[in-house]
Amino acid sequence: MDFWQTIEDRLRGKKVLILGVGNKLRGDDGVGSELAAQLAGKVNATVIDAEEVPENYLGPIIADNPEVLLILDAASMDAPPGSVAVIEMHNIASAGLSTHSASLNLFLLVLQSEIQPDTFILGIQPQTIEFGAPMSEPVRKAFVQIELALLNIFPKA
Repeated sequence: MDFWQTIEDRLRGKKVLILGVGNKLRGDDGVGSELAAQLAGKVNATVIDAEEVPENYLGPIIADNPEVLLILDAASMDAPPGSVAVIEMHNIASAGLSTHSASLNLFLLVLQSEIQPDTFILGIQPQTIEFGAPMSEPVRKAFVQIELALLNIFPKA
């Protein structure tokens, strides 16, 4: 089955919260945050740009009580830059998986104690997370691909 079809099957018809995570000042690390900012108001899903502090949004996420929590984030996966993969919740704590793995894992443990949405990361392999670097071309291409896919899955009525 096609990668995007699998994602669509998992999301379509569900109450979804899209959470963008990342530091926009650190090159490709900001891709999740940038995606959330771009999608806000354009999709039929709740969208939160949490930047580097997803824990600050626990209250609004719990209040929204989504069926699915889709996290957009840069993830170190030992893959070519711009590669996109689904990272399941039980794998998020793996060393080096997300560029924010420690805080993100703790955030998810607290969240799961309150609500139990189907949670996964749509991870994008960064090329550079250097301070002040622009988003790399491979990650920019993945950004456009993810944006178009999510606009298709969650068309605004």
